[in-house]
Amino acid sequence: MTDYTKIAVKSSSLILLASFYVMLMGYILRIFLSRSLTVEEFGLFYAVVAFVAVFNSFRELGLNSSLVKHLPEFLVKKDYTKIKSSILFVSLTQIVTLSVITIVIFSLSDTIAIAFFKTSEASLVLKLIMLSISLGMFYALFQSIFQGFQKMKYVASMEPFRITFVTVGSVLFITLGLGIIGVALSYVLAVVIGSFIFFYLFTRIFPKFFEIRSFISKKLSKKLALFGAPIFIGGIALYITEYASTIILTAFRSLEEVGFYQIALPTSQLLLVFTSPFIIVLFPMVSELYARKKRNYIENGIGFSILLSFSFLIPFLIIIFTSPEIIIGFLFSNNYLPAALPLQILSIGMVFYALYTIFQVCLNGIGKSFINMKIIFIIAAINLVSNLLLIPVYGIVGAAIASLATYIAAFVLAFGFLRKYLKINIQWIRMVKIFIGSIITILLIFYIKGMLVMDIWPELAITLSAGFGFYISYLIISKTVTKSDVYFFERFGLPVPKNILRLATKLLRE
Repeated sequence: MTDYTKIAVKSSSLILLASFYVMLMGYILRIFLSRSLTVEEFGLFYAVVAFVAVFNSFRELGLNSSLVKHLPEFLVKKDYTKIKSSILFVSLTQIVTLSVITIVIFSLSDTIAIAFFKTSEASLVLKLIMLSISLGMFYALFQSIFQGFQKMKYVASMEPFRITFVTVGSVLFITLGLGIIGVALSYVLAVVIGSFIFFYLFTRIFPKFFEIRSFISKKLSKKLALFGAPIFIGGIALYITEYASTIILTAFRSLEEVGFYQIALPTSQLLLVFTSPFIIVLFPMVSELYARKKRNYIENGIGFSILLSFSFLIPFLIIIFTSPEIIIGFLFSNNYLPAALPLQILSIGMVFYALYTIFQVCLNGIGKSFINMKIIFIIAAINLVSNLLLIPVYGIVGAAIASLATYIAAFVLAFGFLRKYLKINIQWIRMVKIFIGSIITILLIFYIKGMLVMDIWPELAITLSAGFGFYISYLIISKTVTKSDVYFFERFGLPVPKNILRLATKLLRE
């Protein structure tokens, strides 16, 4: 890899570590809330969060991404007047927009609480979460400015700070008896205090900001707005894909079902952690190789990344699929066991989604981001329609099926579009072998479970040991995984412990 690629990988790794931390803390927070609140309160909180999340898109209007794009350009030219003008235009536009939205939401909060959430308790929670979105504008603005200034350490620290503050605040306020209101209040305080801290850091890296004379020109404003417009529209589509299930569950079913779904969905999303290392290396590498016109390297690399990601995901899918009640009961308590079947369905969907993200990154890497935008709009429509059809009848199971259909569609569409530009060498035979081995392993685990009569933990240890003993043996004997796979990891410096690579080298065949 060139120096540019190494720098990109290093920066991406920093963001990845921060993302892992945020995911872990967010999950710890969810576990704490599930055990500290009733199922209905838990569902209500995340229903409100989903409802208010749409205003994240209206908060930014795509302008934050426009800052990230244009600030480096102005920095290279040392055009500090345009830097200040851009920041002022974005901040003033967002302040006006959010002020109007916040006033409307505050005025209608009581009506929305009864009509949509079916409980007056939602009113104050709605106001506080909306306030956190509004005041969080400054927090998100500084994050984009730091990104544009290439201050990746600051960028990487912002979300960990916020989620840590929210988690600690929630524990404190719930202990004091404030319940769900205390959780919402933690979100508000996190962005307020964080904004002051990062404003101070901003003044350190750009001390002349207040001294520079600037004005908001029509030409610059138009430039920023035109770049941000498609991102804003795409954000709406992403919102539909991410939150439609929760919103429709709230509208047509009950807050308890929302609570169950908010256990199943994030637990299934833990599978995405195992494709992140590939994505970190893949994006800058694809961009560079495509620029050098070395398409055959990209085509082989994508195929290999798909195979290895699939190989990594399947063992964890087996665990979730065969033991959903144990996982849910251990982490969230037996009150949430109705989430078991949706968790199984969503876990299958996450495998397709994880593979889709690889295709998505590759499309961006070869400069076809507009294709990704098209795919997002298509799957948003599929997600919305399937949720509207299935949720009123089948509830959280219907929501899980709708998500599964959406993720499969995303995978198929991205693969189809990418094939128009690259001849991807997908190793279908090896993937089929892995699939067959996983099915046999799942059946074996369920068969052993049916024979055993003992406590859940000894049973889990025995069944998983037997199942994975068979699965690993199957992969080695069938030559599904070989030493060449290990050499791939070593060649490209993928983040895998060396002890594991050495063991794999001894066990695997050529």
